[in-house]
Amino acid sequence: MNSWFDANTFMDRLQFWAICGIICAAPSFIIAHDNDFDRRAMAVGTLSYILLFAFVTSAPWYRARLGGSRLGRRLRLATLIRTGIAGVGLLGMGMAAIGMKFPLPIVVVTLDVATGAVAANVTEFVSEAAFGRGASRSFGWTLFTTLLQGAFVSIQLFILAALSLVFPERKPEYRLPEANRMDEIMG
Repeated sequence: MNSWFDANTFMDRLQFWAICGIICAAPSFIIAHDNDFDRRAMAVGTLSYILLFAFVTSAPWYRARLGGSRLGRRLRLATLIRTGIAGVGLLGMGMAAIGMKFPLPIVVVTLDVATGAVAANVTEFVSEAAFGRGASRSFGWTLFTTLLQGAFVSIQLFILAALSLVFPERKPEYRLPEANRMDEIMG
């Protein structure tokens, strides 16, 4: 389709990014609950990235250049891996909340939460330098933190996709057995 916007493709991509975005953002919302960040700003930032990613990945130029390419497939795979890591992190957070031990290494949770911690520390440093202690919890600074974390997550996705390009892509080989050989197999 040569149109600059295809509503069906956009809705498909919006659904994909909404599911991935909400799962990936959920650990940050849980952590923010205990740290007085403005969750409305986090929701606006998360929604912004969901809409941005849906719009970009449904754009004709993206579909033509990256959509079906090896890098495009690896970006999608990286997104699913990142979503899976966030899901495991959520499972661990839920288990910890009810007093159970988390059976998987803490590294899994750390990989997921690292982007948020770095973004929060950068925001804290900048906001305190400019406006004094406690300013980083406002709507604007929380939105900045969320958008910064989204940028870090995007970088993570590209790095993961780029690293996966090192491995050759293998197409599954499907062979139907020969008719006479099938008779031998089946008896």
